[in-house]
Amino acid sequence: MSKIIKFSTEQMKKIVPSFSVEGYSHAPEYLWKSLGGLLYIPATKLTESFLEKHIIRADEDMKSVCFDLEDSVLPEEKSKALEQLCAGLDFLDRYIKEKGTQVNRLPYIFVRLDTANAFSYYNRIMQSAFTSRNEFLGFVLPKFCPYTGMGYS
Repeated sequence: MSKIIKFSTEQMKKIVPSFSVEGYSHAPEYLWKSLGGLLYIPATKLTESFLEKHIIRADEDMKSVCFDLEDSVLPEEKSKALEQLCAGLDFLDRYIKEKGTQVNRLPYIFVRLDTANAFSYYNRIMQSAFTSRNEFLGFVLPKFCPYTGMGYS
């Protein structure tokens, strides 16, 4: 049985600091509510037809997704998954440019990096034009803590 935990504004400020985007200041509870649940999708699934059906035409209740390059991808498929992810991000960017206002709101998009290859993956992913769009919020660093943090350097 799951338990719903409600945080006060003061508690939320300690957990998630305020942030500002393009001059708008957002309270931490706004970020918490706007992201909703984070749906993880293996990067190996990111074909154009999958992206069009499940991301571009996503239900408005889907607030955020995370394209996963870590646990959901077999070690021998990591390189292929990275290229599929980058091709998928490029497809999303082209699709939005071509269709313009016909595209509904996209969910916020994160990418979960593979611990062992985090920064080489980061450099490749940032070459995609989609990463400059407002829908791309950033990266998830798996298993990050003070003890594992040095592995990301």
